[in-house]
Amino acid sequence: MNSFTKIKLENDYQVFLNELKETINQKYSAKHRYQQLIHDSNNHQTEVIATIMEDENKHYEQLSDMYQHLTGRKPDPVIFNDWFKNSEEDFSDLFKAEQKNVKLYLNLSTKAPTPLFRRQFERAAAEEQNHAVWFLYLLTEKNSKRT
Repeated sequence: MNSFTKIKLENDYQVFLNELKETINQKYSAKHRYQQLIHDSNNHQTEVIATIMEDENKHYEQLSDMYQHLTGRKPDPVIFNDWFKNSEEDFSDLFKAEQKNVKLYLNLSTKAPTPLFRRQFERAAAEEQNHAVWFLYLLTEKNSKRT
């Protein structure tokens, strides 16, 4: 392997790790936001959000395990304080965030260094798409009750 190829591979690997760490922070923030939403929601919404939160917790654990496997260190996640600004628009924001995560996970799956990691990202992308559908349903339900 020539030095240019080695540098490119090292750079690609570092980019992947940075994106993985950013995704871990997003999942960590989402976990806390979903806990707050469960507290503020009605029974039907709470049931849906709790189910989504189970997947998000699983994604967080998988991402953390990947990071630890690749770096030898546990991640040190931080919460994004400005991830959600207006509680009235939570379901809309969550729908958009889940859709964005689908693309992110599919992108990460193409960069993942192992077949197992690729499959985990692909599965997480499918679950995120399902979450987006649920948030769209809750948003539509909330808006239909206003009219």
